[in-house]
Amino acid sequence: MTQGKNLLDMLYRRRGKALALKIFVFLVILLPVATVTIFSFGRLWQELAAREKVRRQTVIDRDNQFASALAQAVSIYVDSARAAVEVAANEAASRPLTPEGMRSLLTNMVEKTPAFFAASVGDAQGKAVLVFDPSAKTEKERYVGGFDLSGRAYYKQIVATRRPAVSDAITSLVNIQPTIAIAVPFFDADGRFSGFVAAGVSLEPLYQLALRGLGSEPASPTVIDRQGQVIVSADQKLVDAHARLSDVEPAKRVLRGEQGFLEAYVDADGEKRSAAYAPVPGLGWGVWIAQEPPTAETAFRDRQLRLIAIVYLAIFLANVAMAWLIWRLISEIYSMHQKESTFLDSIGDGVIAIDRYWNITLWNASAARLTGWSKDEVLGKQFRDRIRFIRERDRKENLAFIEEAMLFGEAKEMANNTLLLARDGREIPIGDSAAPIFDAGGRVTGVIIVFRDVSKDKEAHIMRTDFAYASHQFRTPINKALWNLELALESSKTPEVREAIRNAHRSIRDTHKLTERLIEVSQVDQKMIVPKFKPAKIMESIRLAAERVISIAAERDIKLRLPELDENETIDTDSRLFSLALAELLDNAVQYSREGGEVRIETTASRTELVIAVSDLGIGIPTEQQALIFTKFFRGQNVPVDMVGAGLGLFIAREYVRLLGGKLWFVSSKNEGTTFSIKLPRIKGMSL
Repeated sequence: MTQGKNLLDMLYRRRGKALALKIFVFLVILLPVATVTIFSFGRLWQELAAREKVRRQTVIDRDNQFASALAQAVSIYVDSARAAVEVAANEAASRPLTPEGMRSLLTNMVEKTPAFFAASVGDAQGKAVLVFDPSAKTEKERYVGGFDLSGRAYYKQIVATRRPAVSDAITSLVNIQPTIAIAVPFFDADGRFSGFVAAGVSLEPLYQLALRGLGSEPASPTVIDRQGQVIVSADQKLVDAHARLSDVEPAKRVLRGEQGFLEAYVDADGEKRSAAYAPVPGLGWGVWIAQEPPTAETAFRDRQLRLIAIVYLAIFLANVAMAWLIWRLISEIYSMHQKESTFLDSIGDGVIAIDRYWNITLWNASAARLTGWSKDEVLGKQFRDRIRFIRERDRKENLAFIEEAMLFGEAKEMANNTLLLARDGREIPIGDSAAPIFDAGGRVTGVIIVFRDVSKDKEAHIMRTDFAYASHQFRTPINKALWNLELALESSKTPEVREAIRNAHRSIRDTHKLTERLIEVSQVDQKMIVPKFKPAKIMESIRLAAERVISIAAERDIKLRLPELDENETIDTDSRLFSLALAELLDNAVQYSREGGEVRIETTASRTELVIAVSDLGIGIPTEQQALIFTKFFRGQNVPVDMVGAGLGLFIAREYVRLLGGKLWFVSSKNEGTTFSIKLPRIKGMSL
């Protein structure tokens, strides 16, 4: 004890001589901790630097891949549009086009290719013989002609090269979004240039494709044409202003056909960026993906490291031993928090938690994206001060489902047609639920609210409803047209007039059939069809199906061979759906059989199942396309050009057979014929 006191006296009184001892004692106590701290900080610095390097390389690789993929997607999009125009041009070259033929050509061309918003046929002198504008309000305005297109760049190009031409982006005050024109020449039998087919192509799908490609990443895609004009940009102002970026370094490189990664450049706004760039094959256009430059990322890393160093120093000076224990504890807590945050932020729905006083205690990334409020701006704040849920019908606040979840301790669904008022004024249709949060004693301590954007669901429902309504509205004018044409056919005595009326009658009849099928497809998609099972006579259903195609079979001199079956033979099914499915198979067989041929219906019945086969000796289905035969709007490559149809019949037949609990399959050989078979259970609910 005395020696200890003497040592303390020496340390405090003889300061000059004891300074070295004080330093020694201080170092003996703190040097190990200081060494560990410095070493740990150095390792952390190296690890962050290495991670930053790896992350940076990952971003570069990702952006290079996305730039190449986007360039390929743009090229494929334009090539597919060009191919559609070339098909129309080949059709125009194959036979002389009457005014009605040109109308049909342009109408089919635009209807089959959603990207087209207008189409035209021009002569060799550059005059537009006929222009089809589907957006026009009247039939007269929809088909016009007489415009001089000889001054257009694409016309000059096809005259000079005798090859298809793709224009640069075309912008105007009318068309805010850029568009392009594609023109394809056609030639007469002697190889002389006799005219061209052109189409206006919307670039809006490319804009949506580019912005979806990177998800929530901060990178910014840009697409330009040969003149450097912006076609697609994350900055909508550039597109609206029809900006030209040919002086920006990535633009210069892609317009020279180069591909690579640019570590730093100055963009049109004077900001420093880095970018992956790639040319669009075959078009002379370019694509680049802009990012913040590496210097910004390095500065952020350095700020984080400085903050960590200060924390280390503070903990070291306060209490080394306790600080080390606390640091380990904090590290574990932080790791768990990061896992929870990652889990929450990976959820696509918005997730918010509140306590009993309606203070916000949890907020994930999707909630921030939907509402416009960041986590730092809302945590600890009152829910009602940041979030507003209102009913769409009366604009009143809708928080009853949250209050009920907190009051009754039960999960409650959000009322339909609820809107979220976002920070920027957007009104987002949402849906989902609220569930109570319990403590260890079973008491409700808060509520967790889950919500998601249901805009696309509502839009899809509205589109399906509008589609069905529009298809129904087609019925009345088409039926009137058919009735009037039949009257005219009966009263007309001139052979030429009768033939013209007969052709018009066939066209309207085909349109009527297409309308009916569209209505059926809409009902299938909306799950509006519910089978009514009851005993049905098999032969009666087969005859009803045959009656639907008898007139078409007669026109093509095709014989229908019905099976010999007991008239009283029955099956437990929905006779209407059964007849409709069989009629679609018969119609398909008649349409694709050779004139003068035969279509056979054969049945095989047992006590448990019924198999009906429809066979023809027609053009058959190519092997490579058989997997797609039941796809909506699919038509085989070997289908004649003049064959009318939309590729819906087999899809409808398959869906009806499924509703009846049956199976539909086929066997086919190209140029030899096809056999479609339906297998149905004889008793409802029996598995096959």
